[in-house]
Amino acid sequence: GATGTLYDRTGRALTDEAIISSSRLDFRFDDSSGDFAGIFLTPLVPQDEVTVSGLGSPLSLDGSPTFSANSVALVYVYDVWAGATPGATVTYGSISATYGTDAFATIAEGLTGVSAGGTVQVIAGAGGVYNEQLTITQDVTIQGIEPGAPPSTDMGASASAAILDGSGLFNAGITVNGAGIDLILENINLQNWYDGSLLVQAGGTATVTNVTLNGDLSGVASVQRGMRLEAGALTIDKSIFQAANGYGANNAIQVTGGTFTMTASSVTGSSSVNQAGLAISGGTATVSTSYVTGNFYGVLFSNASSGSVTGSDLSGNT
Repeated sequence: GATGTLYDRTGRALTDEAIISSSRLDFRFDDSSGDFAGIFLTPLVPQDEVTVSGLGSPLSLDGSPTFSANSVALVYVYDVWAGATPGATVTYGSISATYGTDAFATIAEGLTGVSAGGTVQVIAGAGGVYNEQLTITQDVTIQGIEPGAPPSTDMGASASAAILDGSGLFNAGITVNGAGIDLILENINLQNWYDGSLLVQAGGTATVTNVTLNGDLSGVASVQRGMRLEAGALTIDKSIFQAANGYGANNAIQVTGGTFTMTASSVTGSSSVNQAGLAISGGTATVSTSYVTGNFYGVLFSNASSGSVTGSDLSGNT
């Protein structure tokens, strides 16, 4: 449409920001003739509400409005869609979505596009290896899906589920950093992470279900950890940790603070000297109905930690 400069009645040129933060545009027509009478500005008082199309809810304006980043509760990620034109329809199986709105090529883009509390569904498909690091800044579910296949009810992720891969990357694969931020991670394979595939700190929480961790960078010294909890809460259920037999502190799970819970899961492979399947040096840990076998140490508690292990198999540890 046409473009130009809008002025108020004093002749002052108005910017988009001035219009949004302080005034409402009214398009007025003559009551008798119906002719267009002009565009007028109506000042908005604090706490007036306007509804912006696409955001899904009214916004309260107090002079400096903050707009919700997105209102899409379910987005899809498929690496094969990389290079698609924004706004184009993309498909996979029964899925049909709009690229750039509810369809993306990377998990990081999906996290940006989804609303708080929403779900990012990651398709494995022909590619399925996502070499990226993720920072969780709002409540979200990351879920590996295979259209047409039923969800896994067994321990671990499906063998054909998407892979979050840390090759060539350093630090943690997924970081949950902030009080009140909640991550749910389901049916994802994790591999080759230098400093942990998942790091929970600063009061964040993570719930991990049907996830498989296939080792870290074997041979890299000192900082290999499969998953780490520093503060907050980490709950693991029906998941498999197959730690690499490398050097250094290659603990499959390391807890230095917070609340850790593990049920119906398996931890194996941390078998070099002084490595542990679960190293609990702080916080509280509860382990039940799980297998912690084939490690140098099975579950290692320090004096600064507390917890319990019940109904679990701890055989085969040194």
